[in-house]
Amino acid sequence: LKCAAEVGGALCPASDAETLRRGGCVMSGHQEIADAPRGRSSRLGRARTSLRVVALVLLTVCPGGPSDTGVLVDRPRRVDGGGPALRGDRAPGAVSEAGTGSKVYFLFLAYDGLPNAEIWTQFFAQAQRGVDYEALIHCRNERRCRRDLGSSAYFDVVPEVASQWCKDLVSPMNALLAAALQQPGGGSGSDKFVFISDSTVPLKPFAHVWRQLIVEDGPGSNFCVEPWRSWAWYQAATVAVKHSQWVVLNREHAALALQTAMSPATLISHLAPLRWLEARWFPRTLWRLHASGDRLSSWLAMILPPPRLEGCADEYWHFAAAFGTIDRKAVESGETLEILGFNGGPLRMPGNLSVSGVAKQGICSTYAIFSEGEHLEVTEALQADSDTILEVPGGLGTSLLGKKHPSRIKQLSEVSMRVLRDSSFLFARKVTSATSFAGSLSLPEAFGRYVLATASPGAKDDVFSPAERLQRM
Repeated sequence: LKCAAEVGGALCPASDAETLRRGGCVMSGHQEIADAPRGRSSRLGRARTSLRVVALVLLTVCPGGPSDTGVLVDRPRRVDGGGPALRGDRAPGAVSEAGTGSKVYFLFLAYDGLPNAEIWTQFFAQAQRGVDYEALIHCRNERRCRRDLGSSAYFDVVPEVASQWCKDLVSPMNALLAAALQQPGGGSGSDKFVFISDSTVPLKPFAHVWRQLIVEDGPGSNFCVEPWRSWAWYQAATVAVKHSQWVVLNREHAALALQTAMSPATLISHLAPLRWLEARWFPRTLWRLHASGDRLSSWLAMILPPPRLEGCADEYWHFAAAFGTIDRKAVESGETLEILGFNGGPLRMPGNLSVSGVAKQGICSTYAIFSEGEHLEVTEALQADSDTILEVPGGLGTSLLGKKHPSRIKQLSEVSMRVLRDSSFLFARKVTSATSFAGSLSLPEAFGRYVLATASPGAKDDVFSPAERLQRM
């Protein structure tokens, strides 16, 4: 909230929020409310109501908002914010002219290890590291990961950076990108960078995954875009697209992520819900309330609490870094946008904000369920199998109504493994160390037999042919 005062019957913005704290800007009725006796509740109530109206008018009429030089709209302009911008004319991991063949970079985010390491070892054993793929892992407990995975022939552990769930998982994600882009050889323009959680498992043999990401999906990046109503206003002028954290970036967008200097906290401070208290089009008011919450005095914060944004920084940041934010006029008119480099497009934005539903857009490479109705065909097939157990934190069974964490797959069977194997998804979560298999096999053995085995000897989608192998060497 920029400080505003009524001077000579006109509303005028102050130069900065410090003016209010210094007492240089006084709102009408402020002193009266502060000095009101506790017993005069009706008078205090009328004053609060009046102040609420005045504050909303100020928020709507006074131009501007909390000052910040961060800009995400125009790509590839750099963003000034909470982190240092990269220097130099050559982006990290710039593609050499000759190229060295296309690789998939698997970028794991973990806490203290990889519970499905045996399954991933089988998966990577079907390919050649350095030629077909690289696998890097960032752990909150780096020492333990180095102890358990440091001698692995399949994984590299990157140095730990500070992170915090929801508030900042972007920093470790970008640390993984930086390490991947610094791999020797320069890389290929068709390389892909896949973010994987420690509770994720592969659903296809390696060659199928490689071919899908490198060839079939297209040269752009894969974003699993959330339904329209969960997007957010950015600085009340444009719209930030919400997406799953588990994105697949091409090399260009991976480099752009490292050139974007806006911190996750700064980005979130500029976002506000598209809809608040069932009100549809108050973007300036919503953003100013959201961005000004820490500047309001406690009494005003109680009267006008900032709206709560549903989502984490990592669910907005990488799309904004790659493409910027969406023009407000296009959003309000309900246009369909063709975005260069966005696989699975176009991006559709219903003009009517009341349009809901759980349909996702773009390409969803990872199967994960946060709410009832998502990925319905696969979910219903899993729930129909009596030997498959989906568990949502909070004891909601298979109702799939979790809000913050995805459903956990507590038990898999041969039937459910084949359902996942035959789906369009390349990966699935959450499969933890407690997940079991309904049969005599261990979970890694079952994955080897029902998921990672080739469909038939020499099947094109599941193995590299000798000619492909020779060409890739």
